[in-house]
Amino acid sequence: MTSVAIPMNPNVFRRNPKLGIGLGLTLLGIAAAGFLVEYNEYRSLGNDPQALTIEQAVPSPAAIPDNARWVRFTESLVPDCNLALQETSNGQTTGIRVLASDGSKQRWFYVRLQGNVNCDVANQPLTGILKKADPSLPAWLKDKGVIVPASTYPLMELSVGEDPGSVKLLLGVFTGMGVLGLVIVVVFANLLKQSTARRPMAKSATIGR
Repeated sequence: MTSVAIPMNPNVFRRNPKLGIGLGLTLLGIAAAGFLVEYNEYRSLGNDPQALTIEQAVPSPAAIPDNARWVRFTESLVPDCNLALQETSNGQTTGIRVLASDGSKQRWFYVRLQGNVNCDVANQPLTGILKKADPSLPAWLKDKGVIVPASTYPLMELSVGEDPGSVKLLLGVFTGMGVLGLVIVVVFANLLKQSTARRPMAKSATIGR
């Protein structure tokens, strides 16, 4: 992934506090939306993983819950390790992404494995957070050379090793982002108030001359 450094000049925000307020409001909006999504997911996970067979977890296309679930599969998936994708950061492997199915190859899962692990790890009963995959995921995978087989079942996403604690951490991140956004709004709102108050004074001084 190529990182692009965007030069930031703080004086731009000082000269135009409305830009700073807009930045703060943007952060607040992102934080609020992210917090709401993660909080709804957190509420649906429960205190313990549900022990389920693959068929119980994905019973039929119409009966699959929309909310995320914390599950422990009692049987193994069948991963297609020939098309596994590596997730890297600073040249190091941080995760493996692989398509896997049930024995009948009707139910397909996008399995997210954390760390530098072998794809074969997916070929065993797994525990993690299960939810319907984003509708745009198959197209993204296709661009990577991974084709999701046609099925009457929606593609599911299983984040192995994640639990309510993982979601709780994200809630903390979005809370911190929201607080930062609020502080930015308050700071630049005060700057805007001060600059607005100085303008009439400047005009009065000009008239006096």
